[in-house]
Amino acid sequence: LGMLWHMARPAWFDAQAEYGSYYGNWIGIDTLEDALEVAQSDEDRSHAQFLLATTLLQESSGPWWDERARSAFEAILERGSSGAWYDDALFHQARWLARTGTWSRDRQGGLVRRPAVEEGLVLYRRLRSELARGESR
Repeated sequence: LGMLWHMARPAWFDAQAEYGSYYGNWIGIDTLEDALEVAQSDEDRSHAQFLLATTLLQESSGPWWDERARSAFEAILERGSSGAWYDDALFHQARWLARTGTWSRDRQGGLVRRPAVEEGLVLYRRLRSELARGESR
């Protein structure tokens, strides 16, 4: 797992940058799912689920992918606010919902994305109410 964490945040990585913000530092979905299988601590499971969720959202090509990402975020949140990935899961899920949204059907029956601003705001408010200023990066 240490090698995987290093791949997600290599030494040359800008301290302010996020995973996936540079071309070429995405990790394959199958590799992240394997990491979940071998992760033994809650912290390692949350880390792998965060990387999986953000990768799935980047690669998303339909509702199934989004549901898998949402499940990964929710698994992190279920572990509670004491985990290092809790605030990241809240923020990234809120941003995804407010900006990109979820899939729905248009009038012709085709799949379209619609921002879920209210749902995103609930998570942003939760982040603000559950963590004191300076507790999240």
